[in-house]
Amino acid sequence: MRYGAVVIGCSMGGLRVLSQIIQKLPHDFNLPIVVVCHMDSDSPSLLPEILALETPLPVHQCHWDMILEAGHIYIAPPAYHVYLEPDFSFSFSQDPKVSFSRPSIDILFESMGDVLGPRLIAILLTGANADGALGLKHIRDLGGIAIIQDPEVAEARAMPEAGLEIAGADFVLEDDEIVEAIEMLAKKHIRVVEY
Repeated sequence: MRYGAVVIGCSMGGLRVLSQIIQKLPHDFNLPIVVVCHMDSDSPSLLPEILALETPLPVHQCHWDMILEAGHIYIAPPAYHVYLEPDFSFSFSQDPKVSFSRPSIDILFESMGDVLGPRLIAILLTGANADGALGLKHIRDLGGIAIIQDPEVAEARAMPEAGLEIAGADFVLEDDEIVEAIEMLAKKHIRVVEY
């Protein structure tokens, strides 16, 4: 199996563990990573700038004209739901909030699952509601891999617990084990995915 992308969802307490994951990725990591983190929709996000300080990999806020590229990190913007299209470009909507959130983890997970199916690695981290659990189930139903942060170490355990209850997981890991799992799975891909 060759994997095509990693998608990460988080909410309360997510910045700490996101920073830890991004910081430990090797400089030659060869899959794109898309991140959706609940945030205040009335304020510009500083998350791309913050994470860019942690890695030599290029970090971008998602825009309409972007196409998914290997080895790049993409951050969902505030106030918009984000979708991955079949041509690996991003699209956006301001449809109603899902689980009180826009951007929604479920929406991004589901759209990336529809495009990448079993080639998707999804990671659900700390958070205070159930957003992401249904999207994670959708990804697993399509044959993708689900990694959930161990609720015992999550700053807010509601999100990983909901993910486990609704979707189950291929891996339930502590923070420092997540990067090891991503690297192990990324090395399994047979050839470079063409976007």
